[in-house]
Amino acid sequence: LDTLRLVGQLLAHKRFGGAFIERGGMQLLLTMPHTPYLAGSVGACFAGFSANPSVIEQMCLMPNPYPSSIVRLGLWLLTTSETAQKMATSFFSSSLTFGTILQLFDAMNGLSRLIGILKAGKEKETRHLILTTVYCLRQYFRTHYVLFSNSLLRESTRAASGEMIAPLPGYKSVSTDASAVTTASNVIDEYRQQHGPIKVKWAYIDQMIKSGGIITVLELLNKAMSSTGSRTMNEDILQYILDVLHIVSVAPSTHTAILGFLSESTDGNTAKSGVEMLLSAAGTEQGKPDSITAALHIISNMVCRQSAPQKKPTPKPTPALPQSS
Repeated sequence: LDTLRLVGQLLAHKRFGGAFIERGGMQLLLTMPHTPYLAGSVGACFAGFSANPSVIEQMCLMPNPYPSSIVRLGLWLLTTSETAQKMATSFFSSSLTFGTILQLFDAMNGLSRLIGILKAGKEKETRHLILTTVYCLRQYFRTHYVLFSNSLLRESTRAASGEMIAPLPGYKSVSTDASAVTTASNVIDEYRQQHGPIKVKWAYIDQMIKSGGIITVLELLNKAMSSTGSRTMNEDILQYILDVLHIVSVAPSTHTAILGFLSESTDGNTAKSGVEMLLSAAGTEQGKPDSITAALHIISNMVCRQSAPQKKPTPKPTPALPQSS
């Protein structure tokens, strides 16, 4: 255990992390038995990986089945102790910006694992775990969003000039900062102006809806806005959740869940609708400019974008009038 913890601390250093991968350290780590006793120490190694993007790049370049085994081990950590869960979410926050890891994470239903942690954390009031998990969720959706905009840009460029733009290799990290998200939004809006509504199935957003993820993050948003705990932590949770909703609200299918949300009334706090919370977050009471901007983006997405098509009731056939003889 002590050796694993020491390795975890050293993995944050670029040279040690690179040597660990090159000399077969990852293969040895993957042979560790999946027991709760070792989860914290193995998690410490994954936390070390999260601080070293060059090591994650080396992971992506490893031959199969090592990348999938790494993701599977990380997902197992999400089912163990709170300490290991926080370390695993830190690892995925960094590694999900790599296309290779993101694809494997989706194939193994990783999004449901994150939402499951948030649902459990909401009941247990584990604020630090909620913080690291919603940040990981933000990274997940931002990466998908930027990659989607890149695909539209390649398509538009090919149609306009015939130039072929190569996609970003899966072993390279996608930029997910605010500037990259703004650029992605501009690309998507420009594509809509030129080609009309985008007809695409947002599989990961559909999964977010079906698993109750939209309702869960709205409940956590309400708690962050009304909680009396650490102000800094509440502000960060608020920011990350609004950033997630900014991305998912691009899909009209999410609007019903957001607009129809109503929080539970508690002692001293009246029930709030999803719209009330967004308007409150967009106001000056919450303070942080980034939170105000994100809330305004969500409102804009729901007001300005095409709503999800509603199924029209099938008209009943009109009975034929009796013909006069």
